[in-house]
Amino acid sequence: MRMDQYEAVSKRIAREKKETEEEAVSETLESDEESDILLRKYYADMLASISLGGYWPEDEEKETYYNFLVESNGSNYFSICDIDGDGVEELLVKNTSGSMADLRFVIYQYDLEHKKIRIEFEEYISEVFYDNGILIDYFSHSQLGRDMVPFNIYQYDPVQDTYVSLGYADSWNKDSFAVNPVSGEAFPDQIDLDGDGNIYYIADAVGNVRTVDGAEYKEWEQSLFGSAKEVEVDWQDLKAANYSVYTNAYLQYHLSQVDEDPNLPDLGYVYMSREGSLDEVMNVLSSTYGIEMQEDVEGMGYIGSYNGNEVIFLFEEDGGSISYQNIAVENLSVCGLHPGMKVSEIEPLLKKYGFEPSSYGYSTGDAHGNYFIYYVEENGKIQSISIYRGSRYTG
Repeated sequence: MRMDQYEAVSKRIAREKKETEEEAVSETLESDEESDILLRKYYADMLASISLGGYWPEDEEKETYYNFLVESNGSNYFSICDIDGDGVEELLVKNTSGSMADLRFVIYQYDLEHKKIRIEFEEYISEVFYDNGILIDYFSHSQLGRDMVPFNIYQYDPVQDTYVSLGYADSWNKDSFAVNPVSGEAFPDQIDLDGDGNIYYIADAVGNVRTVDGAEYKEWEQSLFGSAKEVEVDWQDLKAANYSVYTNAYLQYHLSQVDEDPNLPDLGYVYMSREGSLDEVMNVLSSTYGIEMQEDVEGMGYIGSYNGNEVIFLFEEDGGSISYQNIAVENLSVCGLHPGMKVSEIEPLLKKYGFEPSSYGYSTGDAHGNYFIYYVEENGKIQSISIYRGSRYTG
């Protein structure tokens, strides 16, 4: 590719950063601050641990595997929204697969400052939210042929940033059970003032229970809900295709912040902006840096030589990767890195591209479509750098 052709491609890439192929990504970049984009990226990583890794994100160290969580085996859902109205988005996850004991609804809050996962609330999977901060958690099953589905009651507490229990509500239908099958107690007709065969139990947070008739129950219900409206949650299937939009937004944001020189393009920038494609990388290596590219004898990819030294290895397997080693070619770098530079210089350079330290080098995240960098060093200096695209859970 000639320099003028590459410059035209670079300008087109710059335009594409502002106009994403997916409308949802575009809306994210236009409406959110950097912290919001970063928060959603962490939520995408947490969702990847569930749907790809098969374990709950708070159990990362244990990595207890649950087959029913994996997206190919389960029917699970998620939503990212400010469900409690505190101005910060939460991650809601609903697991409806597995056994009855495995069913779970959980609200996660990721702490950006301390980079920690916090569980704001967890219960059974039948939640209903109201705009006055009330959360209703319906029981999984009934025992007394109830007139209404019994439910636990929670109220959002902005001081504790969690939902606190207000008690529960239950009922007893006489036509279903004239005698309580557990306690042997006969239906209390003296409480059933309207004679409709239904009485109600209202419990407070410490377990004090009132037994009331329909009129008093309705009065209590009105005091709880008033004119509050139900909050609709936009549930999505917990699949990589649905949360990868947040990973894409994060990567696009960081690439848009890089001061890229179109005349001396960084290999990492080219690779990441072309979504892991090696074709553009090969063109840049040969046309801009004068590196002679030859196919590997084993058919694994390509080898690039400079002044008789093999400096570049492009591997096509497993989604492709780039390795840069042995000597530094003038002005050639991978996300700012090159052989011979000090290891102490790495982190601030990679941060510009969205990379963070991890147990396996540096990465932009864990979910599908992220990028990973690792390096080999000797005496505090880099000997080789490799970058590849993928997921922590799938290689």
